[in-house]
Amino acid sequence: MTVLDALAAPFGRVLSRRSVAGDLLRRVRHRLAHDGPNRPIEAVIDAFGATHPRARFVQVGSNDGVRFDPICRQVRSRPWTGVMIEPIPYLFDRLVQNFGPSRRLKLMNVAVSDHAGTQPLY
Repeated sequence: MTVLDALAAPFGRVLSRRSVAGDLLRRVRHRLAHDGPNRPIEAVIDAFGATHPRARFVQVGSNDGVRFDPICRQVRSRPWTGVMIEPIPYLFDRLVQNFGPSRRLKLMNVAVSDHAGTQPLY
């Protein structure tokens, strides 16, 4: 039994052949069979992108938007719209260099907190 089978087992009928979730799971299994187990997160996101080509997203901690970013390929190749948040100034500068001005993307150099104001970021 694969990890995906173990995760899918509790959902029973929800993952039937005709459901969106079932279709997504089949796409992930196909992707893993071809890309190998070293890229499971990208396989899930690629399958999601195939079923939701106009997705909207919020990415907190975007880094530079490229390195170690599992959604980069989808953001660049599909008409996804979203908000990319990066609080660290030099990483935000790289994010702006990588994605520049865009009508689809809002880049924000802020941190997410439960209160307004400033505080040290470690």
